[in-house]
Amino acid sequence: MTMNFAGLTPTEISMVGEQIDLVDRVIRTLAALADPAKLRANAERMQAQEQSALAAMAKAADAQLALDGRENALNTRERALEVRSQDLTRKESEVDARAAAITRREENWHQAVAAVRGVAA
Repeated sequence: MTMNFAGLTPTEISMVGEQIDLVDRVIRTLAALADPAKLRANAERMQAQEQSALAAMAKAADAQLALDGRENALNTRERALEVRSQDLTRKESEVDARAAAITRREENWHQAVAAVRGVAA
């Protein structure tokens, strides 16, 4: 013979008991959360963590600004070096052109000297 309580089977009664236990735990948890001292302590802890996070974000932002400044300085130096490299390449071309002109003049001079010696001989 099975026992019925309010028309429920033993399994259903067991399930209702588990649900009542769960509701009891939820109520106890809510009661613990509603404790003003705990709420205040949690709020203070959250505020401290928020301040810490904001300080870390500010520090990261400052570091990013410093990094950006250094990157801009490096870009400026790179552009200056590129301009200097182009200037040196241009000057090197000018020196090569002058050297070629001097070589031609020396050849012309030697030819002129040889012609004069040929006429004088």
